[in-house]
Amino acid sequence: MGLRNMKWDEWIELDNHYPRYHADKARRIKERASKCCHTAPEAMDGAIELLDEL
Repeated sequence: MGLRNMKWDEWIELDNHYPRYHADKARRIKERASKCCHTAPEAMDGAIELLDEL
């Protein structure tokens, strides 16, 4: 499976497509709001924890 230990601050890497992807996602959220993105109430604690880590 390729599992290995990683440094905590190196577990996610942004590639050169990130700025375009992020701009597209931000535009879609602005245009479509909750029709585009929704977090289920039972997942909210985990979503907030992930945002804190990122």
